[in-house]
Amino acid sequence: MLKASTAILLAVALMAASCNGSVTDVLLGGPSKVHPVFPDLAGADVVDDNPLTLPDAANQPVCASKVCPWGQKCDPGSRDCVIAATRWDMAGDFGLEDHNLNSATHGQVVRLSDQAGGVTVVYFSLATCSFCLQQVKKLQDAIKTLDKNGYKDIGGLVIIHPQDDGQAMQMGQFVDLPLLQDHWENSVWGQYKADKDYTWVVDRYGYVRNFWPLLDFQIDRDVLMNALKAALVD
Repeated sequence: MLKASTAILLAVALMAASCNGSVTDVLLGGPSKVHPVFPDLAGADVVDDNPLTLPDAANQPVCASKVCPWGQKCDPGSRDCVIAATRWDMAGDFGLEDHNLNSATHGQVVRLSDQAGGVTVVYFSLATCSFCLQQVKKLQDAIKTLDKNGYKDIGGLVIIHPQDDGQAMQMGQFVDLPLLQDHWENSVWGQYKADKDYTWVVDRYGYVRNFWPLLDFQIDRDVLMNALKAALVD
């Protein structure tokens, strides 16, 4: 009779364990283990054989790199915009009017932060300098070559020195990159402590990936293009 009672109790325990938890929990009266929906958040040793399937929309990020604020990136884990973890310094933001008649943004105030989501070359130039013109032409050619080869979202901003105010049209005859006219007051050249031909590469989150006091865009074309391709990688 005792053996039969024990067998009945064991059978009940096994049935309960299959629904609520382990045999040990049932026999000892302890709590049953419930697998979390996201086991990676509760420990790697927990595996859910029947995970809850959420609707596709619930699994989609609520942010993307192009809509996160300047200096932030989309974290796929939290699906939120966060401060980018990086060893790079953040680029100073600025806004200047585009004086290039051939540019798509002619007459508009173009901000560096408006380029969030893409890689941007910031080149400091004179409008009346023949070497500067060749630099801008080579920069534009490099960007367009990369675009044709699948490296999208790369652009350039040329910052014209205040002394050449009104002269951007001379350079604009040959290029369609934005030629942003700087001013003596609150100068971007001063903000960046720039000199002629100073060049920065800013990534999609607003961080400086490369800086050159002078890089010949013709002789060092490969250096420039490799830096731009690398900056596309998070």
